[in-house]
Amino acid sequence: MNQPPLDLLLQKVSNKYSLVVKTAKMARRSTEEEITQDENGQPLKGKPVTLALYDIAYNTPDLLEDEDHNEE
Repeated sequence: MNQPPLDLLLQKVSNKYSLVVKTAKMARRSTEEEITQDENGQPLKGKPVTLALYDIAYNTPDLLEDEDHNEE
């Protein structure tokens, strides 16, 4: 995995384990809901895990922490 950089991803989550769990949950949700377009209506290109990593790195830093607290 070269992109997004691991250093950037680890700034968004507390550790590598959390990164793996959050990425897997986001990827599974996108495949179960069959999400094929982004919020602008553009078709998504890439595998669900890759898209989830980009989402964590560049889009939803605050939402990720809220998800963890709601699930407990």
